[in-house]
Amino acid sequence: MAAAAIIVAALYAGQDLLIPLALSAIFSFLLAPVVSRFRRWGIPKFLAAIFTVSLAAIVFTLIMLVVTYQIISLADSLPKYQSNIEQKIELLRKAPTGTIDRLDRLFESIEQRIASPDPDRRESEVPLPLVIDPPLSDTEGATTKSTTPAADSLTPLGVLGYILGTTLGPLASAAIVIVLVIFSLLEREAIRGRILRLLGSRPGQLYVSTQALDDASGRVSRYLLMQLVVNLTYGIPILIGLLIIGVPSPFLWALLTIVLRFIPYVGPIVGAALPILLALVVDPGWSMVVWTGLLFIVVELISNNFVEPMLYGRSTGLSPLGIILSAVFWAWIWGPIGLLIATPMTVCFVVIGQYIPAMSLFPLLLGDQPALPLHARIYQRLLAMDVDEPDEASRKYLASHSLEQYYDDVVVPLLRLLNEERHYHALQPEHREFIIDRTRELIEDMHEHSKVASRTETAAGAPAPTKSPSAGTPVQTQGKAQSEDELPKAAASPQLQGTVATDAAPAVFSIPLDDESDELVARMFTILLQRRGIRAATGRASEPTSS
Repeated sequence: MAAAAIIVAALYAGQDLLIPLALSAIFSFLLAPVVSRFRRWGIPKFLAAIFTVSLAAIVFTLIMLVVTYQIISLADSLPKYQSNIEQKIELLRKAPTGTIDRLDRLFESIEQRIASPDPDRRESEVPLPLVIDPPLSDTEGATTKSTTPAADSLTPLGVLGYILGTTLGPLASAAIVIVLVIFSLLEREAIRGRILRLLGSRPGQLYVSTQALDDASGRVSRYLLMQLVVNLTYGIPILIGLLIIGVPSPFLWALLTIVLRFIPYVGPIVGAALPILLALVVDPGWSMVVWTGLLFIVVELISNNFVEPMLYGRSTGLSPLGIILSAVFWAWIWGPIGLLIATPMTVCFVVIGQYIPAMSLFPLLLGDQPALPLHARIYQRLLAMDVDEPDEASRKYLASHSLEQYYDDVVVPLLRLLNEERHYHALQPEHREFIIDRTRELIEDMHEHSKVASRTETAAGAPAPTKSPSAGTPVQTQGKAQSEDELPKAAASPQLQGTVATDAAPAVFSIPLDDESDELVARMFTILLQRRGIRAATGRASEPTSS
């Protein structure tokens, strides 16, 4: 906790230095594939880096000029739409609910209450007379005048100084970022070698460090490029739609949606809310608002369900909760810039934590991989006597796996874990009985669930061939395989009494040796045999007797 507090304090205190470093690293990841493409075309490294950064700066400058022009024109045209705002407010005031009118009356009553004198005030409480200070002397007047704003601050030179004072800091930070990006692209191999040396240069450490660094850089570069492509495919239809609908400054809102979509979850909502509010102000009616809202809904659905799954491929490795926590943390530390770089920075920590044990906390808390395997998760929910979640997790697993895999990868390890905890006396008898009973139900329920799924898939075809009970050769049966209930009673008993007829006896008879866990394993084996048309039965578990 002390180390974490020191790291957070260092991140907050050193943000003037660390923010340009982080931005330069992000832009380097984004522009590195472009530089590599230029180098494959035969362009020298220095020229490729300079040309790439210059092209990105020119595009960014042109975009900012267009955005500035549209903001100015929008600010000039907003007063023309005051009548539309008043008309919509009056319409809401006359609505049957009267919410606006009631709120207006409430605020008026509060204002009158504050302005009127308190009737409960005692007559003895009279206000103190107003004391006027004596005139100031010349020296006091000079001291007071020195604290007031200087008159020359309104001169052109003062205005220029104010503008330079407010813009010099961001311009200096932008210049630092550009220089760092250029040197990062030029010295990419040298920087990689220095980082590998810091992480460890011994043979085993060098392999792990190389894997971690390549995985982190590749995943961040892929995420940024795919996110940019996805945002462009989102912003271009928004631009075309806003032009058709007639919303003012469509380029501004399209660019804003492209940028805000880099901010997870909150960004798309803000990017859609602003043009919808503008449409509410501009249009005297409601058609522009409706069409603008429908435009964002349709484009968002297409982007989320078709474009993003097709372009993203592999995920970033972050869970939805991890993305939200990282956005909150970096926004708290570094403000709006932290929101933009939250996901790439957290991806680096999560990927490196998968290779370096000292940082394994990040993939455990923020990664998209489950912290426990499926059989341990189901076992934990059974310990809590939860019925629904184990069934839901089992059905979800069977949607992409076979019943054999479910028995082998989930149920058998679950029973093994149950026996291990029983031998260590870490399990109450009532919990063990509940787990055994519920596991038996899961075995039968998933067996029936898989049969229903297989019948649905093969409903249009012929019945699947099964094996003969005696010879084991595939034959066509009229119905399902003979179940255990249809077998002779002698075959279902725990001990075979006498001789059973060949045509009535099961081909395979499983006898559990120890306890209920062995009985459940034997039952799973019997189910799998019966699904293949083999006559099989399972005996009951009994306590071992001394010979």
